[in-house]
Amino acid sequence: MSNASTPVLDEGLILVVDDNPTNIQVLGNHLKAQGLRFEFALDGQAALKWLSKKPFDLVLLDVLMPNMDGFETIQKIRENDSWKDIPVIFLSAKTEFESLLQGFELGSQDYITKPFHPKELVSRVKAQMALRQNQKLLQNFSDQLQSEVMDRTQALRKSELELRDANATLTSIINNLPGVVFRRKVDEGFTMLFVSPQFTGLTGYDVEEVISGRLSLLHLVYEKDRRLILEERERFIREGHQHYELRYRLIRKDGTIIWVQANGNYRVLDEGSSKTLLAEGLLFDITERAELDEHIRTSNLRVADQERNYVARELHDGVQQVLATASLSFQGILQKVSALTDDVEDRFKTGLELLNSGLEEIREISHRLVPRSVEAFGLAVSIRNLVEHQNAPGKVVFSFNENTGEARFDPQLELNIYRIVQEACTNIMKYAEAENAMIQLFLHENLLTLSIEDDGKGFEIRDVQNKKGFGLISMESRATASGGYFEVSSQARKGTQILVEFTI
Repeated sequence: MSNASTPVLDEGLILVVDDNPTNIQVLGNHLKAQGLRFEFALDGQAALKWLSKKPFDLVLLDVLMPNMDGFETIQKIRENDSWKDIPVIFLSAKTEFESLLQGFELGSQDYITKPFHPKELVSRVKAQMALRQNQKLLQNFSDQLQSEVMDRTQALRKSELELRDANATLTSIINNLPGVVFRRKVDEGFTMLFVSPQFTGLTGYDVEEVISGRLSLLHLVYEKDRRLILEERERFIREGHQHYELRYRLIRKDGTIIWVQANGNYRVLDEGSSKTLLAEGLLFDITERAELDEHIRTSNLRVADQERNYVARELHDGVQQVLATASLSFQGILQKVSALTDDVEDRFKTGLELLNSGLEEIREISHRLVPRSVEAFGLAVSIRNLVEHQNAPGKVVFSFNENTGEARFDPQLELNIYRIVQEACTNIMKYAEAENAMIQLFLHENLLTLSIEDDGKGFEIRDVQNKKGFGLISMESRATASGGYFEVSSQARKGTQILVEFTI
């Protein structure tokens, strides 16, 4: 058996699938500028042929293509055992979240909307390529270790030498990974058993500080994110789910806050007389990606608000005015004409009633698109009016408490809070199966707090997050766009609580 050595991976190969040659040329120029290798295909069938010929590390896949679109193509890719682990990034000019949700459900890792920003394209491509390379490294290393274990049974001396080489290989791989490799106990103190040297660069703290127990990893986690880690631990203990993937914030030694992603597995270490629960994995700095995602979500919300303003203005200044003028004209005709038969008069009145009903409906739609009452009367009054409107159908009893009175805040902040309440009320009406819901808006010194609670059926938050529920994403994005903190707590059959905090 040969001595263990550090696995060497190639630079990676990208498959670009797009029926538009111009798009391929633009993509190719950006990829070449970064020294990335790629091949291209003009449709899904050609892409599958390429995949059968060469080992690709990433697929950039257009959604809308003739013959076989992107959704059918990714299905074919995921059905093939040789290709199913290749990362896929969708290229799409669509902005409908339903299309993006469908892509994630079929197995895509990410998406880029066209026209794309070069830095965004390169950042997302490199992130997926890095993850792919890490998977290869770990898989190669795992295969290598299995081979070494089999050979060690032949001779103790060879086993000792090979183990030494394997340890050197492991150290080399770990020291060259872009993230932190760790192993810790699943206990109250988050006892750290191993942390790779990259930990110092990530957090600013010495590895020895966390290994010795003087510093707890949990204490480095941003206080409002600790619940995520604790819930994941309880989920493993309760349900036995081994794999985990978490995104949360860490506070570095210099006080700065960074976003990290932890990918790994739980396992049980059987030591005969005792069993130890362990968590092992990789910790990556994803601050730039998190900020980019937040920027994209915020931009999407801003564009959506602009579109709502435009549509509401067109309805109010155009269609609504025309219908109002028509209604007045018909009312004038009805008052002046006295020779109509009863049948014609009834039909005339019915048409006038339908016209007025349509006019009222347009007014209602315009108000929902742009709640002008927020700007005119303030946040508290507008939320109270919204609650009274929700109570009209009688399905759920909404109540509202506040102490802000006539206080006014930043106009965008007021609009975002109103939209959060609006979205939450809609979700409660549609999905919660609740009888009561409580909305509270309180100002304490410089902290504005919004809480929304219902006594409905609740849900598992992770299940909703995995489905990329746009309602939660929209509410969280509006909160963070105004510098706020957003938190959702829910359990099956125990209702749901939403907490949003803003520093004024």
